[in-house]
Amino acid sequence: MQPGISTSVTTNANTNTVNQTRLWRSLIVLGAVAFAYFLTARMSLAILQLGFLASPVWPPAGIALAALLWQGRWAGIGVALGVLWMNASLDVPWLLSTGSTLGSALQAVVGVTLLRQFGFRLSMDRLRDVLGFVGLAVFITPIINATIGTMFYSYVQGLNWMQIVQNWWTIWLGDGMGILILTPTLLALQHYAHQNQFKFAGLNSRFIPSNQSFGRGSETYSAWYVTADRPSSGEKWIWLSSLIAVSWIVFYSQPSETIAMYPLEYLPFPFIIWAALRFGHVRTILASFVLSVIAISGTILERGPFIAKASDPSQVVLLLQAFIGVITITALILAAVMTTRQSAEAQLRLTAERNRLLSEMAMRIRQSLDLEEILQTTVEEVRQFLHADRVFFSCFDRDGQGSVVAESIVPGWASTIGWTTDVQVYQELQSMFAQEPIRVVADTAQTTVSSFLKQYHDRFHVRAGIAVPIVLDGARCPAMMKQKSPTLAECSGWSSDPTPNLFGVLVVNQCSTTRQWQPLEVELLEALGTQVTIAIQQGQLYKRVQNLNANLENQVAERTLQLQANMAELQELNQLRDVLIHAIAHDLRTTVMGSLMVLKNLQNQPGENIAMSRSLLERMTQSGEIQLCKLNSLLEAYKNKTEGIVVNADELALQPFVQSIASDLQPLFELNEANFVNKFPELPPVAADRSQLERVFRHLIVNAVKHNPPGVTVTVKAAMTGNQVRCIVEDDGKGISPSQCERLFDLRIGTTQERQLTGLSLGLYLCQQIVMAHGGEIGVDSTLGMGSQFWFTLPLW
Repeated sequence: MQPGISTSVTTNANTNTVNQTRLWRSLIVLGAVAFAYFLTARMSLAILQLGFLASPVWPPAGIALAALLWQGRWAGIGVALGVLWMNASLDVPWLLSTGSTLGSALQAVVGVTLLRQFGFRLSMDRLRDVLGFVGLAVFITPIINATIGTMFYSYVQGLNWMQIVQNWWTIWLGDGMGILILTPTLLALQHYAHQNQFKFAGLNSRFIPSNQSFGRGSETYSAWYVTADRPSSGEKWIWLSSLIAVSWIVFYSQPSETIAMYPLEYLPFPFIIWAALRFGHVRTILASFVLSVIAISGTILERGPFIAKASDPSQVVLLLQAFIGVITITALILAAVMTTRQSAEAQLRLTAERNRLLSEMAMRIRQSLDLEEILQTTVEEVRQFLHADRVFFSCFDRDGQGSVVAESIVPGWASTIGWTTDVQVYQELQSMFAQEPIRVVADTAQTTVSSFLKQYHDRFHVRAGIAVPIVLDGARCPAMMKQKSPTLAECSGWSSDPTPNLFGVLVVNQCSTTRQWQPLEVELLEALGTQVTIAIQQGQLYKRVQNLNANLENQVAERTLQLQANMAELQELNQLRDVLIHAIAHDLRTTVMGSLMVLKNLQNQPGENIAMSRSLLERMTQSGEIQLCKLNSLLEAYKNKTEGIVVNADELALQPFVQSIASDLQPLFELNEANFVNKFPELPPVAADRSQLERVFRHLIVNAVKHNPPGVTVTVKAAMTGNQVRCIVEDDGKGISPSQCERLFDLRIGTTQERQLTGLSLGLYLCQQIVMAHGGEIGVDSTLGMGSQFWFTLPLW
């Protein structure tokens, strides 16, 4: 199959899956709406015992309007199905059922359409929303169902004019009361669930936003509810129990006609006011619903003040409807007014908090010129004020490479510190901020973004955010060109050119949930962006002065270190020169004097031919070779010190290598009656110069044999220490004193007793140079009378 065909088939399959999912979701929604309408309708008719007659209170009308407000006008099909289902269960004539279905569905659709055109907000937290709801949904839309239903009912039953008016009035009042009681209650419950969703998602803020709205522009921002000074749970329980108790007493009692003449039904009204003042509009609406339910149920049971006041059932219903209407509308208006007032107070608090934060930022800028402290304080203050999950600052270098240099984050979310971006992202951000001075996203899932922003949202779990650009005149961070994640101190050494550039971005993330950002929040970040710009400019000037001072100090320090290094090198060379002069003046002089004495004695013998014993000749030759070896060692030590040792490292297996050396030294062991023990285990190969390392092993083993009495036991062994091999040459001889151990590897002029220019000391100095050139260390552990242990380390291959 061709790639293009395969891609097309996959796309079609995905589209079919999505369409099937949407279809099933739509069917479930329609079924739920139909079932809810049918169930509440049957319950209402069963409680009121009306059969298929018009009801004075019709809750299904409120459910239908709420369902369409949530799901859209297409949910009117579910309303129609619910009406047909109810009529079928009651054996309503088909023509009458058709009129009822048409009127109920059309009433809900028109109601939603009018509310949307009005700019109604589902939270109903504005007086405008309440008045629009009462006028359009409660008073106007029931006219549709009342008119259509009465026309069909009159045609089927042949009603007279008075009956037509009474039926129309009953349907209009019943649907209006159902909408007035049920729709605000359902919307309030949905709004309450939305608030709890924010709490459970971890948004522990002082303000909880509501983003449900049909409006546009700045009016889409709903009120923010101050959770500071919340009423206690005890107060809530006292209020609820008092409301239920007083309402129960009023509407389930059987007062006499004399007592019923007093307005007993309004005794629970103070609890509605209490809810509006203390508990917010959601609980106020729920309180009016509870009161309405108790009033309706008590009146159905023929109890309460309405039964005592009127003998005619129609008057009782009219009194009940008037009471419910007054209580519910009053509760809605009180709740909206109090919410508007609380919103204004919250806005004032936000403004004061914003001004405080800006004032503190300006004060910190004046008090501190440390850019790192300023930016870190900025992100911490912004996160604390906005109660966001993450706030960070990213800056860019000359080439557009970006890196996050300051962050404040709620524990549990991924950190962005050190996150880097390339020049393509820089160009994308420049284009984006050229179109939007401040980037505000309320829901990342509903926003079309580039592939980079999509990856960024997914990687750091961003659900909502704000980005504020920081633009300076050509200032970007040059230190970021040298490393991927520079420190803020390095990022302060700005370079400048005459053109404005995007220096960095201040970003606010909400990770736990979506968030409708408020205008004051955006204004705050915009003002903070100005403060950060001032801070950077001041930090730029201050850092330039610091850099000049630091450069001078660094130059002085470098020159001082260079002089000290030269002095140390000169001192070492002088020491080496002294050793060389000492060797020539002392050790070599002794050898030459001895040779001259022997030659003069031979010269004093008579005759032309002088006889010399072979043993004397051998001793003179051996003495010359020893001194020549010393001179070569001194020259090698000087060359190693001045030019360094050339190490041709290669892979080397130590066990066979040491065994080979031991075999070569076997005559030496026999001559000195020494015992050699090889405990070298199988180890990974090391990186070493074979010839140089052989000199080290030979010298240490020969020293152990020659500088100890006959019968000494010399043992070689090794062990792994990390990524190195530790080699050990030990003996059980006479040992070395601690003072000699400390100076054993030094090259210097010592006392006659220390014999510093013997092969021992000079050889150990060369061994030290060879081991250190391999990247290892060498040392000795010894105790007088118990032997010595020379060790050195080599790196693995």
